[in-house]
Amino acid sequence: MLEAEVVAGWKKKMEELCLSPDANLKWIQSWSAGVDNYALDKLATKQILLTSANGVHAYPISETIFALMLALTRKINTYIIKQVTKTLEQENL
Repeated sequence: MLEAEVVAGWKKKMEELCLSPDANLKWIQSWSAGVDNYALDKLATKQILLTSANGVHAYPISETIFALMLALTRKINTYIIKQVTKTLEQENL
């Protein structure tokens, strides 16, 4: 018997335990935005709330993309390679 009322995350093998008739589950929080792999019909029948992480990474992802585009236009990757190469050359002296 599952005594937990809230579960964070999901794996297919949890379905039998979490959706058994005597389970106390009331809410599942998905770690991802997509919830297509959940037993949506069974969750609805048992009136279990399902929430996702949809949109939670929007700002960090857009900031990272902007930073990487700026880094590439400034050729920072080239400077890093030259720095590492110079450090390795100095270590071999």
